[in-house]
Amino acid sequence: MHRLAALVVAALGLSPLLAAAQAATKSSFILCTLTDTGRTPAQVWASPVFEFVAPVHDMELLNRLAGEFHRHVAGFGGAGDKSCVALATRAEADVFREEQRALWDKRMYFIKVGNWHDVAWTPSP
Repeated sequence: MHRLAALVVAALGLSPLLAAAQAATKSSFILCTLTDTGRTPAQVWASPVFEFVAPVHDMELLNRLAGEFHRHVAGFGGAGDKSCVALATRAEADVFREEQRALWDKRMYFIKVGNWHDVAWTPSP
């Protein structure tokens, strides 16, 4: 009986640790962009949505990925403000990407707001 009680206590004690370990290795779906508003129309370079094993709120990782994306796009003339956004599901990330594209593809007073450039890029492992 004592062994059974000890097993139950051990299992209950480990469950928060296992949940934390699973949360730490959960995938995020990331979109990186580089936006140059110094030109008319603005230029926006965007990565495809990609899966990355990291928590959604890891700002250090997102900044590192944004830097990698910026260096890649700079190789063919891109410049501007770098950004990466992580979302919990691919569907959310795909919708967010399309919303951003729609905003930059708009015309205001017959002038196109921005030029959207799809960039084939994935981060280094």
